[in-house]
Parts: sequence; C-alpha cells; structure tokens
Amino acid sequence: MSKVDREPAPEKESCHRSQLFTVRVWLEDLGNGQSEWRSRVQHIPSGEIRYLNEWSMLLAFILEMLSGDSQPTARPEISVDHT
Repeated sequence: MSKVDREPAPEKESCHRSQLFTVRVWLEDLGNGQSEWRSRVQHIPSGEIRYLNEWSMLLAFILEMLSGDSQPTARPEISVDHT
C-alpha cells in the first residue's frame, strides 16, 4: 500500500485563506409525526453563531463568512429555547 499525503503542500503567496467552522446538525421532532433538520454553525475566528433550519441558509452563512462581507445577507433564523 502506498502512503497518501493528506496535507496540501504549502503555497507561496497564496490568496486563499483557511477558515474554521463547527457545524452541528440534528433532526428536530415537531410532533404529529413531523420533523425537520436544524443546524448550529459557528464561525470560529469571529465566534458568530447561527441557528438555522434551511440547508440553503447554512451554505449562505458559510459563503458569507468566506467572502469577508461585513454586512450579512438575509438570514432567517429559528428561535431556540435553551431552557
């Protein structure tokens, strides 16, 4: 078996940046046999956290953070009861 190098070679003067996110995804029981996927995503460098219930908004948040936009796009969020 050959060894696979999983770490990319360092790039000189690369314009690419690395970003770190944590994502938690779970299936929320809504009752009456219904459920929906929910997510919590945190952009580690800024500490910003979003709770979402749409995959498209999860992707939009990540893309927003990658683009470095200071003004967020529309961001429907779900309310979460932490009690």
